[in-house]
Amino acid sequence: MGDDTTVVVYGLSTEGYCIAHQLAVRGFTVYIVDEVNSSALILNKEIARTYPNVAAIKEDEPIMPLEPLSDAVAKADYLFFAPRIRVPKHNIQSDLKSLFKDAVTSLRSGASVVFCAPVGMGESEENIVILEHVTGLGAGKQVFYYYYPLEVDHPAPTVIGSVDAKEDPALSGMLSPDPKKPKKFVTLSVSEHMHASDIMIRLARVYSAIDLGTSVSDDATRAEMALSDQTIRDLYVDVMVNGTLDMWLLDAAATYRRQMARPLVLHTRALDLYINHMIDNIKQRLRDLGLKPNRTNAIVLWSYDPDSMRGDKKEMHDVLIKRLSDNLGEVETYEKPGQWIFNINQTAVLVSCSQKDFERASKVKKRKPNTIIVVKANHLCETFI
Repeated sequence: MGDDTTVVVYGLSTEGYCIAHQLAVRGFTVYIVDEVNSSALILNKEIARTYPNVAAIKEDEPIMPLEPLSDAVAKADYLFFAPRIRVPKHNIQSDLKSLFKDAVTSLRSGASVVFCAPVGMGESEENIVILEHVTGLGAGKQVFYYYYPLEVDHPAPTVIGSVDAKEDPALSGMLSPDPKKPKKFVTLSVSEHMHASDIMIRLARVYSAIDLGTSVSDDATRAEMALSDQTIRDLYVDVMVNGTLDMWLLDAAATYRRQMARPLVLHTRALDLYINHMIDNIKQRLRDLGLKPNRTNAIVLWSYDPDSMRGDKKEMHDVLIKRLSDNLGEVETYEKPGQWIFNINQTAVLVSCSQKDFERASKVKKRKPNTIIVVKANHLCETFI
């Protein structure tokens, strides 16, 4: 397999490009679709080797051959659906369905669709109905549907959901090149439940940790907790929001709405509580130093991936900026330190939203030890003055 297999990846997302990149390097004929303008870019082996990720492609803007979306999809043996989702939560389902219709309209008989975006439980069956209606082909006979939800910050699933757990060795080989580690095929229902369980467990860990962290009021206990457990110490806001969009989709699936409502509410409230707690901590620290919060500027460092399928982090980033602006002075945001650090001439709070950002913030503090207060945006809200 390789040269004679055509793959179309719908979505210029990090997850989509990762699949496209790996398959192009291995010799597959690969098209990647920019869902914004519905054009299909031909990703050859040379381009893939030169550009390892979406950011590199966007920065350099290499000349790549284009084809109409319909022409590329009509050639596809496999279509991977991995679009960027950037709509209000109440529109997520309808937007995904609209994009899915756009992606599969020109599929030919014998093609396979791999749905890489998250769905609510039972929604794979709805996607199959859409697939059959749009293409006029019978699922499981003339066209094939698989569920394989991907995330930037989480390992790829070990299983692939399919109708009646039907196996496809070729697809398994694409997603797991090591023949000793083939992907296991399970029913769509089982794959949906496995993903839902993973999301709910992760969110439960987050809101439980936030409850624990916000109950700590003294620095000694906070420092001891941070040293005792690295998983606790590294629970930054960057990690807290992972799975939020997935949970909204699970909650929107009418069949299981009652079961999903409580964890979603708990997680949403916990994130809100966390932001309040962090801001209160910052304001108190500033007062202890004899500074006025509303006259102290803040800088947010958050190097999240802007090209991931989910927009959870961008949404939370905007909320954080607004809430800080409501309580402190001027608030700026940067993905990474740059020349701007030399313009800091008065005390500023540097809020680091991931471990990588904290390491960058620490370097900034070494250059400006008397003007930078570093705050870890983890659930313990550790502060370094």
